[in-house]
Amino acid sequence: MEASGTLTEEDRKKYEELKDLNEAIHPKDPNAAQRQLLLYDPVEPGEDQDQLHAAVGVGNVDTAKTSASKPAVSTRAWRNIDEYVKDMENIRNTSNGDTAMVTYFGYDPPHLFKGDNTDLSVTDTERAAAGGGNLANFLEGLHDSRQGAGEAGDPRITAIGHSYGSTTTGYCIDTGSRRVVDSAVFYGSPGVPATERLGLQRAVRRRVRDAKPGGHYYRHAQCE
Repeated sequence: MEASGTLTEEDRKKYEELKDLNEAIHPKDPNAAQRQLLLYDPVEPGEDQDQLHAAVGVGNVDTAKTSASKPAVSTRAWRNIDEYVKDMENIRNTSNGDTAMVTYFGYDPPHLFKGDNTDLSVTDTERAAAGGGNLANFLEGLHDSRQGAGEAGDPRITAIGHSYGSTTTGYCIDTGSRRVVDSAVFYGSPGVPATERLGLQRAVRRRVRDAKPGGHYYRHAQCE
């Protein structure tokens, strides 16, 4: 996939995004797991959207018994989307049973660096809240696509969030109009909006269990 002619800076950005996405869904490794393009939403003229929105599945989300989704941390993640997808494939390869993983770029995460200045939007939760709503809609759609006659049935859905993406995941679980997430994993997190134990208990389908092995603090939300 090569660019030709003279491209504007904006066209070059769009081309690089498409090139990176193409590499993520068409791995060079012949032994790589199946890839699925689950979301494709390019920036349209006049639209308040920073970058291409996309979601890439590893494994078959239409039939997998377990599905996990991880949202992007920052706009810089686009430069390594193929590596993000490979990381999700590595997790899938260590799981037991029929599992699918999703790398989710369906929102505008903050710019860690913008020009010569640090973009302070990373210190605000506005983008996380908007992204959480998008992610909730995506996961609800994933859930609903499995409910029709002849479909594979209700999958167990786990939402995984790292760094700013964990805050986005928290908003997804806390504000989703319906409860389709069965379990959640937060790591390297600056915080999630469900501040009370009861908040996460309501957010995932069953309960929250706290443990402090070895002096470390873990918050584990799971289905009983």
